[in-house]
Amino acid sequence: MSQMVSTRKLSFKAGADLSNNIYYLVKLDASGNVVLATDNAPVIGVLHNKPKSGETASVCIGETSKVVAGGDVVIGDELISDANGKAVKVPATAGEYNIIGIALENGSDGTVIEVLLRPYTKTVA
Repeated sequence: MSQMVSTRKLSFKAGADLSNNIYYLVKLDASGNVVLATDNAPVIGVLHNKPKSGETASVCIGETSKVVAGGDVVIGDELISDANGKAVKVPATAGEYNIIGIALENGSDGTVIEVLLRPYTKTVA
């Protein structure tokens, strides 16, 4: 069962209708508004409410959070964003990856898991 310890939150303006995207990964657009994260994007945090465009978005930026998985994830996997703002494990292919955190639970596509939010960049050779 997913839990979360997320007292570190910031408020932003939603740059799109995010009313169906609670616990999805988000990033900032060029105007400083929150939108869904894209594939391997630098993630600002996890959406913790259901704002429509122009409304206030509550974004968890630290500690642990519930996050929607975008594929099979196991405890300890380093996670990045997929093209739809879901958390997926870092691929084994070479490249630079924007890690959002570490999975604290197993999950599969569409399930909500607990993630330790700890962003960093990792290079896979």
